[in-house]
Amino acid sequence: MVWVCTMWAIALLIQLTLLSYPVIYRTDAALFYRQGKEGLVFGVTSNATTGKQPTPSSSENQAPIELDVIAPPDTGYNPTDAAIGTRTNTPLLDIPQTINVIPQQVIKDQRALTIGEALRNVGVVGGGTFAQSDRLILRGSGTTNILTDGLRNYFIGYRDLINIGNVERIEVLRGSASVLYGQGGLSGTINLVTKQPLIDPFYAATFYVGSYDTYQGTLDLSGPLTTDKSVLYRLNGSYLNSNGFVDFYSQQRSQIAGALAWNIDRNTKLTFNTSYADFSRSATYQGIPALGTLFSNPLGKLPRTRFLGEPGKEDQDTSDTRLSYKLEHRFNENWSLENAFQAIFTKYSNDLKTFPLGLLADNRTLRRDAFTNPGGLNYYIYDLDTHVAGRFKTGSIEHQVIFGTEYAWNQLYGVQNRYNFTPIDIFDPVYGNTTLGKLISSNGSGLKVDNLGVYAQDLIALSENLKIVLGGRYDWTSQTNYTAFDLFGSPSSNSSASEAFSPRLGIVYQPIKPLSLYASYSRSFTPQTSRTVNNELFKPDRGTQYEIGVKADLLGDKLSANLALFQLTESNVPTVDLNNPDYSIPVGEVNTQGVELFVTGEILPGWNVIASYAYADPRITKDNSTPSPVGKAQTGVPLNQASLWTTYTIPQGNLQGLGGGIGVFYVGDPYIDTLDTLKVPSYVRTDAALFYRRGKFDATLNFENLFDLAYFESGTNTSVTYGSPFTATLTLGWKF
Repeated sequence: MVWVCTMWAIALLIQLTLLSYPVIYRTDAALFYRQGKEGLVFGVTSNATTGKQPTPSSSENQAPIELDVIAPPDTGYNPTDAAIGTRTNTPLLDIPQTINVIPQQVIKDQRALTIGEALRNVGVVGGGTFAQSDRLILRGSGTTNILTDGLRNYFIGYRDLINIGNVERIEVLRGSASVLYGQGGLSGTINLVTKQPLIDPFYAATFYVGSYDTYQGTLDLSGPLTTDKSVLYRLNGSYLNSNGFVDFYSQQRSQIAGALAWNIDRNTKLTFNTSYADFSRSATYQGIPALGTLFSNPLGKLPRTRFLGEPGKEDQDTSDTRLSYKLEHRFNENWSLENAFQAIFTKYSNDLKTFPLGLLADNRTLRRDAFTNPGGLNYYIYDLDTHVAGRFKTGSIEHQVIFGTEYAWNQLYGVQNRYNFTPIDIFDPVYGNTTLGKLISSNGSGLKVDNLGVYAQDLIALSENLKIVLGGRYDWTSQTNYTAFDLFGSPSSNSSASEAFSPRLGIVYQPIKPLSLYASYSRSFTPQTSRTVNNELFKPDRGTQYEIGVKADLLGDKLSANLALFQLTESNVPTVDLNNPDYSIPVGEVNTQGVELFVTGEILPGWNVIASYAYADPRITKDNSTPSPVGKAQTGVPLNQASLWTTYTIPQGNLQGLGGGIGVFYVGDPYIDTLDTLKVPSYVRTDAALFYRRGKFDATLNFENLFDLAYFESGTNTSVTYGSPFTATLTLGWKF
């Protein structure tokens, strides 16, 4: 039935495109409504009716091309190009893979604070209210492959929640991206595009106040530092304080970020970026027992506000410092060089963290262990990338090529101890006993990962409407896992090395300009940081993806749609060792088939929409466990997800600038055990917004979980995590 509906949707999408084709013309003023000088700047810089970049002729004798400067943030829902698919700004219609772009306006309209909140608009689940990490699920499996401005951001495996206060937009490449970005999961790659300096003065401040004693202030400043506007700056900062709906829980977030862009000459630009973020919370919330929430408990029902850790003893703090530069040089109108480097230093500290193990037979006494991290956990990430991009012709065939090399060095070290801990009564908790019991395990360990990759890709235009993408990358990776604290040569270390070739092949056919039919094949390569109870490192995760789809620009390029069918196969997939939860075991092989549909853009003047539907069915196809889970679904992955967010702003008249938005977010019922016997219930959450935006003033009232639905964001067969109840937030903004 799913495939029949998919083919019907493809036919309908093609028909809608054909109906809209006779009126494929526009001016930028019709696509983006903006008052004042900012809208004019964007309109002047945009010169394409279909989002395609003009292809310069090598025979033209042109003057050196001045490097682009970034215009003020736009208010559109429908970006027409993205850098993540090819490492250059390429029209989405030319890329044979599904790419989602979540622009700044969507983030602002919904008041998203984390990437998890923003990514729910494109069928990505994860990073919930109390998530310990931004492990995000798309296409049936989790990914921590996150980039910042195209450079590696995430340590493979774990980092804490990312603050998106400095994020201009989010790009999502679904499926393998190993050709361009090296090691990374098969499910997808997420690129955070940061806010960059603007050529004209820009000053903005906002203040938020909301439920659970939430308040936040932000400041964003930008403009030229020299009279000739060759040196530009951007500085923004934010501070958030909030008490969650769970007892004893509170969080504080602060961030400051700066960027300096120097246009050295008409062809050369150097940009420096730096940021510091700190995220602290008063408790490490681990959920509450499933018995008494998800399942009936004869002793009663637990309130969703219940906290079963130790108040005042589980403070957690994560600090993150990022330094980077990017040098861009254009040799001529066809060839350019880019060299970029990034260093990230992250420290996580948590003196005590309780961990629930399950209820005793009395149905009220919760067994607990406790973790300590003396000295904290430290992450270091270094990434250096250099590539050359160019355009040329061989006869009548046009080529857009990129080739380069990347070196990345990642390191993690720290100590984590696990102890027996005092049980607690879930119906009448008594807090304050923090005496540690017997030491169960002590993991004073570290991990170093070195990766060198060389890559090349060619976007070949055989004709105006037929394009082929050919690419390949070779990676050499070495890993050293230290079981003692000495990272510089301990005898108790375990090393491994691996190498892999990752190809990419895609074809795009455009029967008419606003319609693309595409197919692609790609491979992924991910070194594993997981280890067995015997301290053995896993073999690299290898993946294969097949994808076919159709993309269309509708209503004169104001609205875009993407429909895709895919099949993924992953091997050497790790999962938690139930007998030794600190370690992992290889699942074996997982096969995923799915369908995705995305629609985003402007339906009528002032009426914007971003909608998604994602179906993914990951099934275990090989496994040596007993009892065997072969044929069963991956735990924690919903079969279906859907979202719809739409806003309308009155474009003219006395009520100009008044508007509102409504959103519906559906997450299916994932299995939470390996034998497919238990599920977390599906849910439909409704959000809304009211706003008034005119001139320099902006006022927005956001409502999350409008009907106060009691739902579960995640769960296991022993514990569950509730989503947030109804919350309201007022935002006041001013540009000056």
